[in-house]
Amino acid sequence: MYCPECGAKVRKDEDICPECGADLWADETSGPTEQELLRMEAWVTKRKVQHRLLSLLGFLLGVMIFFGSILFAAQKLVGSDKVSKIYKKLGISTEEVVSEETVSVENAAGAVLEDQQAENTDVHENETSTAAAKQKAKKG
Repeated sequence: MYCPECGAKVRKDEDICPECGADLWADETSGPTEQELLRMEAWVTKRKVQHRLLSLLGFLLGVMIFFGSILFAAQKLVGSDKVSKIYKKLGISTEEVVSEETVSVENAAGAVLEDQQAENTDVHENETSTAAAKQKAKKG
């Protein structure tokens, strides 16, 4: 009989190879091979790295949201002029993007103001013409 690991000749009654120390009666399918163990270890290491990267990304996103909300609140409390100076120091653009909803709301508000002004003008013209007619009636 020969050792499956080193190929040394061994007696049939021996359980362990005298040359390399391998178990002569071990079932080869009883556990993973060394290559499988290395593959599994590499997979576990890869997953740990992915988990750490995702955790770091989540942490950075949380920090950005936190400081963004602080800057937003500071802008509302202190005023946009002072905060825009801080933004310039930090290198953050202060240009505001106007959305279509804002434009349509502003257009609607402008239309309401024009209607109110037109009504006020009509009322003022009616009052002026009525007063002029009364003065004409008094004179005539």
